[in-house]
Amino acid sequence: MSMWQWAEDLNEKLHQEGNHRLANLIYQIPNDYWDGNYKRLDATIEEAILGAKSINNPWLEVYFRHFSLRHKVGSSREGEKAMTEVITLMELAHRDEAKDCPHSVCATQDLVNCYENIDNIGYANDRIVVIDETLSRITKDISCWYCLTLEKVDALCDLNQYEQAYETVTERTEKERENIALSWHSREIRILLHLNRIDEAVVLFEQYKKREGSSDTQSAQYTTQLLEASLLNKQGKYEEAFAILPPFSELEPAKYLSYLSAYYNSIKDLEISNKDWHIAGIADTIINYFKDAGSYAAVFDAAEIQFELALKRRSKFLAQKSLDSIEEVIPKLKEQSLRVNKLNQFKTKFNNTQFTQPKLAVENLNEATDTLDSIGEFLSQLGQPNENNPPIPEKDLATLLAYYELSPLYPGLADGIVAALNAMNFQSYLFEFCRSHIDKYIKNEEISDFIELFLLRIYRQNDLKGLIEYKEKIDTYQPKLSLYLACLIAILQKDWDKLKIKAIEGLDSENFSYDFYHMLDMAYEMQNDLVHQIQTIQNFVERLESDGETEYLYQMAVKLLTLLPIVDDWATYRKVCAKIKIELNEPSSPDNLAVIEPSGTVLIQYLNEEGEHDYYYATRLSPTTAQIYISTEPFSEQRANDIIIFSPKDLGNPPEEEEKQGDYLATYEFLYCLSLGKRRSMYFDGILPTNDEFKALTDNLHKLEINYNQFRYLDEESNIERLRLHLAVAENMSDGDVKDLIAALTKEFAHPFESF
Repeated sequence: MSMWQWAEDLNEKLHQEGNHRLANLIYQIPNDYWDGNYKRLDATIEEAILGAKSINNPWLEVYFRHFSLRHKVGSSREGEKAMTEVITLMELAHRDEAKDCPHSVCATQDLVNCYENIDNIGYANDRIVVIDETLSRITKDISCWYCLTLEKVDALCDLNQYEQAYETVTERTEKERENIALSWHSREIRILLHLNRIDEAVVLFEQYKKREGSSDTQSAQYTTQLLEASLLNKQGKYEEAFAILPPFSELEPAKYLSYLSAYYNSIKDLEISNKDWHIAGIADTIINYFKDAGSYAAVFDAAEIQFELALKRRSKFLAQKSLDSIEEVIPKLKEQSLRVNKLNQFKTKFNNTQFTQPKLAVENLNEATDTLDSIGEFLSQLGQPNENNPPIPEKDLATLLAYYELSPLYPGLADGIVAALNAMNFQSYLFEFCRSHIDKYIKNEEISDFIELFLLRIYRQNDLKGLIEYKEKIDTYQPKLSLYLACLIAILQKDWDKLKIKAIEGLDSENFSYDFYHMLDMAYEMQNDLVHQIQTIQNFVERLESDGETEYLYQMAVKLLTLLPIVDDWATYRKVCAKIKIELNEPSSPDNLAVIEPSGTVLIQYLNEEGEHDYYYATRLSPTTAQIYISTEPFSEQRANDIIIFSPKDLGNPPEEEEKQGDYLATYEFLYCLSLGKRRSMYFDGILPTNDEFKALTDNLHKLEINYNQFRYLDEESNIERLRLHLAVAENMSDGDVKDLIAALTKEFAHPFESF
């Protein structure tokens, strides 16, 4: 049996049995992994595994679990975090009922990948033994042979056996070489770069790039860019290498270290610039990610690059932070002796480095007045960067910390440190600093704003335990924050009754804050209490109006406009529009569902069950209502004629040029359906009609109030252009009636339409 034939046969069988969803997942799951569609993969993989279990098919469960792990230990590079799932797959793949599945072999790849992530050097020999044993049981004609051989190549590289790795990766015929996966060529190029055979690497890269050019996946393109950047760095073309680096925020974790290495190598021999502190924050992000993933070797490697960067910048803070990360991770690695030797070398370098001392604004800080004046002057300059004073957070941080030692409670100083750490993306140290500052000075009322912002940071990380830890201290030393903290805790506990009580107390207290309106709004929204939610926002709008908060008033008024149509309160809707100077065309529609304000076409974004977005064309009826007017594509939910409420925030990017604004189509997020269009889908197909024929057909469809969409395509077998018509017909129209109608409307065509 071929590697994939059983899956194709099962797909067909499931479709015949009516289990279309599970059948579709057989192709969707691997395609999502290969295409880098990881969000949808995460959203559907558990459903797929449960589906395999529901039909008692161990082969299919092995198949789905393997692709789940390809994402987790492959693209996401998880180590200990994924080990339980790896063991589950290994146990399943070796059961009698699953061991003959062609994809059971793939469990070996997931196992060695996971151990590689935990400690690539420490487990290198073990990985080779397991791989060789598995390779001895399979032949080259299945794809697993190539995947496992690449895993062996990686293990040899981890042992610095690059010559042997090169021999292994090049042991193939010319025919095999032409059809080999791109990952082989990328491995071969990286090995050649390690062996300093740069000319050969350049030639092979050009061949690789020609093949990769046919790939339409973003992930493959980023792999090529990182490979080219490494090649350019080896050639000393640092500026060119830096210019082609992909955006870090769009990379999957499997590319993190390649990115970090390419970035560092492109700047390490250049003068210090803002690029340096930017990569310091990226390195910290990478270190923290791999710590959480249990991928300890990657933590060590990233911290090593961060340390070398710190020495270049003469940054004692960053160098010490890197050493701390290395010392923390070494006990978790299997191979420790090599790492301990490196750590000792790093410590020697650290002790022999003349680190830059922060230059304070005045020479003599013995007098308290001089100290405070100096801090004030520095903070003033910090808030006004310019070409001569560019923002370099790491440099500023050193000065801020020095001032902090002298006057920790100086207004704005602790906030400046947090801002610098945030700009550098040093989130772990940021939280450490905040906790230390609060623990020392929580009795001082002047840091209440600082504490409030820190509590909000904890809340945004969904750290309920962290909030509860501060409750007793806040109640004792910062009582005016007690109600605010109680509300945050209630939100994370999903205790909406308690949130209502505490938010109402907050609105009536001397420590009033606009935040309590937001929290009360949330409580009513989560309990689907529209009447009280609307009343709360109306009260908020009135308070904002009396306080003269015009900008904030507009935001809350617009939210009110998204709720009032749901309760059919168009009178208040008009009053709110008048309050924020939105003019409406009158009168309202006969059924009073929407205030008619024709303003062209908009695009409405829906979130489907698979976590992806569907888009529908609609006619805008008012600032926050629209009617879907186009029929949907096959397999999408039919929404034609639905009258809906949308969020007024445009999700697109309107062009700044006035001449282009007329062609711009705004996109809004769907919130609520006011009225169902009660339409269902039918599809027809035919040879592309003439322009006159098509106009006559669509004119008749408009008269009959039948929504439609169209799709032109070329039939490759006949080389004839065809048209597929997607109709949204009334629910009470039978299939026969619709078929008779389309037959009548197209009977004079040279080629009448048929349903499909």
